[in-house]
Amino acid sequence: MHTSSINDLPDEILEYILSFLPPYEDLDQCMVVCKRWQKNVQNVIRHTRNKFYRAINNFDVRWTSLPSSSKQVTITKRYSHSACYHDNALYVFGGCTCTFTTFNDLWRLNLSTRQWDRLLTLGTYPSPKAYATLVHYKESMILFGGWTHPLPYPLHQAWKTYNELHIYETLDNRWRAISSLASPPAMAGHSATVHDKTMVVFGGLHERNGSSNDVWCLDLESFAWMKQSTSDEKPVRRYGQSQIYIDENNLMIIGGCREKPFKVLSDVWLLEMRDSVWQWHEINVRNVQWAASHIWCNPASKIGDIVVVLSRNPKMAPEFSYSKWVPNPPHQRSADRLQLDVEYVPNSIRRASESVVTSKPIDRDINVNGRRGSLSRNSDSLGASTTSSQASSSRSLNGTISRPDSCQQNLGDSPVLRERTRRIPDVSNQSSNAMAAFRDATPCHATSRHREKQLEAIKRMEERILKIKNDASKPVKISESGPSKMAMFVLDISKIVTHKYVTWLPIKTVASCSPANTILYSLTLGNGELIMFGGIQKDPASITQIQNNTAQAPTTNSVSNSLHFISAIRGVI
Repeated sequence: MHTSSINDLPDEILEYILSFLPPYEDLDQCMVVCKRWQKNVQNVIRHTRNKFYRAINNFDVRWTSLPSSSKQVTITKRYSHSACYHDNALYVFGGCTCTFTTFNDLWRLNLSTRQWDRLLTLGTYPSPKAYATLVHYKESMILFGGWTHPLPYPLHQAWKTYNELHIYETLDNRWRAISSLASPPAMAGHSATVHDKTMVVFGGLHERNGSSNDVWCLDLESFAWMKQSTSDEKPVRRYGQSQIYIDENNLMIIGGCREKPFKVLSDVWLLEMRDSVWQWHEINVRNVQWAASHIWCNPASKIGDIVVVLSRNPKMAPEFSYSKWVPNPPHQRSADRLQLDVEYVPNSIRRASESVVTSKPIDRDINVNGRRGSLSRNSDSLGASTTSSQASSSRSLNGTISRPDSCQQNLGDSPVLRERTRRIPDVSNQSSNAMAAFRDATPCHATSRHREKQLEAIKRMEERILKIKNDASKPVKISESGPSKMAMFVLDISKIVTHKYVTWLPIKTVASCSPANTILYSLTLGNGELIMFGGIQKDPASITQIQNNTAQAPTTNSVSNSLHFISAIRGVI
């Protein structure tokens, strides 16, 4: 009796069945079954990539999300992390939390099983940081730069950038720190791509010198740095841009932010890496009406000769405005460095809606009395507090020493000192012999002031941690009605080298089931799909709260650890 098997199926049917497997390790294993299966798998991989490319060009894609399970190991919520695809897996390093805490952990997502795995690596760990670059070269991954927010204690610390260079060996599961005599300055928000045996780094935000438009090159064999000479015509200084690999001799820069004055950039530049002096070319951008907005916080990814950017659906009204990311400069080290804008973008100084910068509204957080936020001087309660604090500061503890008027005025204008002087007991009417051993000729000791600062910092952190724990159990409800919140924007770069122009393609349709409007996420190209991870999400209801002046401090629900996949719609035979 003859029995049929899967090998009796025609090649077309077998390839259709194999196309249901994830295009990663499962297909690699099918290639070793026999020569026929190897040929069928190669056809499936080629058809999947071509179909995905056509789907992107036609805006005919589908969104799928990976549901999180409490029984599975899940990566911590984060944004501004570093991500890289290598060997059928997505690697994620570092990033920020809602409290500006930075990580130095390394996670791997198995794209065949869609399972997260935290790698317990060996060697010299990198510093906890965000806004670093992570690229792969052969069987290694190169991590460079980054930024970290200062700790809440000790007080008056400055933010810090890094020029650390670490190599992660995937086969040995080990970090290796690389030291070099000549290295670029510490930076964050820069961009990097690998060309042959060289990693090319552009731009970034430096700790003291602001943003940059320099080009640095790292030899990936000798790990020697070199600052590359470029043409006089070059892009303006920037950070947060996307750097796209074109070929071994060309790369593209798109978007970013200019610092002084702040401006969101959408220009495109081509760098020709030939001869001793590399040449910059500003590229003509066509169909700018179809361009994506705020590319500085919406990364770009290259698929063939097109570039994909995910941004807010143009059919939707803006849910929230974007703020610039510039850490407070070192000379502005104040106790309010933990200030969080209600829009919740890290270290925001002022908002920018599209390219227009507006003044920052008053922070209505409960901790505004000299701790963070803006203090309204017209408040009756604060005025009464100022009067009482001036009166109390003008009296000494023994009732005989008083302060000059100018000193009284300066102390009265300080919110922190107003709070502090209210705690000093008024003993001017007490007996001159009462508690004489505990009295001093000055209102307060330097030691007591330092101790009060410590207690205030600890109290603020306790209140913040308690609020985060309480809000973590309250999921953000995102309305599913209305148009999709994120849309796909496609830039045709097929003529960038030969004719020096690029073209934004008109949006034909916006796929449904897209996530809430998200920024500062990672967008990585896998095998026949785009992988979007993390970032900061905004609930439309929070905009109503802001307009009604009832918005609270950002919670962990604003930061995401969601995984979304963009792929072609599956067809039928």
